[in-house]
Amino acid sequence: MEGLCEIASGSDAAIEDATTRDVTARDAGAFDATIPDATIPDATIPDATLPDAAAPDAGASCHGLDEQACQAAPRCTTYRCPTCNGSQFAICADPGEGPPPCAAPQCSCIDLGAGDCSARPECIAFHCLDCAGNNNFMGCADLGTTSPCSPLACGCAQHRDEQSCVADAVCHPIFLQVCEGDPNMPQCFMRFSRCGNGARTVCDGLVTCRSLPPTCTDGMSVATNGTCYDGCVRPDYCVR
Repeated sequence: MEGLCEIASGSDAAIEDATTRDVTARDAGAFDATIPDATIPDATIPDATLPDAAAPDAGASCHGLDEQACQAAPRCTTYRCPTCNGSQFAICADPGEGPPPCAAPQCSCIDLGAGDCSARPECIAFHCLDCAGNNNFMGCADLGTTSPCSPLACGCAQHRDEQSCVADAVCHPIFLQVCEGDPNMPQCFMRFSRCGNGARTVCDGLVTCRSLPPTCTDGMSVATNGTCYDGCVRPDYCVR
C-alpha cells in the first residue's frame, strides 16, 4: 500500500506539473496575442500602392462626358452649337482641342416674336403703322418676304396744304426738294408735297424698289412706305 501511495503521489505531481506548464503556455500565448504580428497588415494604415478611386485620372479623355461632368473637369472644355432656340451641348473636348464644326440651323421665322425675329439675320419683323401712329408688330417672315402692311386710309389726301395736314392728328406732311433758278447754281429748298396717312411714318426703312432716295435737307429724314421711298419728313414724324 505504501508503494502504491508513492506511485499515486508521484503521478499526481506529474499531473500537477503538466497542468502548470499548460497554464503557463496559455498565459504566454495570451501575452503574445497583444503583440501585433508584423506579417499582418494594419488595416488602419493606408496602402500607398492602392489607387485612389476618387482622384481624377489625369490621362483620361474628356470625350464621352456629359455637359455637367465636362464643366466640372478643370482640364476639359465644353462646346455648344447654335440651334433655332438658342444652343445645345455638342462635345466635351480634350486640352488643346478646338470647337467642333457647327452646322447652321435651318429654322423657320414664322411664329417668332418681335424680339427674337429682329435678332435673327435671316428673318424680318414686320411692323405696320395705324392712323394714330402706332407701329404694330404684325409678324415675322423670311427675309425677302413682301410686307403685309396695306396702305393707310386715314383721309389725309384731302389736305392740300401743310397747315391743314399738320392740324390733323392722324396725318403727317411730306416734302420734296425743289431746285429753281440758274441750272449751274440752283436754289434748292424743301417744299410741301402732300399729306401722308398716319400720325407717324417709318424713316430710313427697307425698300424693294430700285428708285434713288430723295435728297432731304433742312434736317429732314427719308420716309419709306414698306416698298419704296415716300419723300422727306421732319424727324419728329419718324418711327425708327
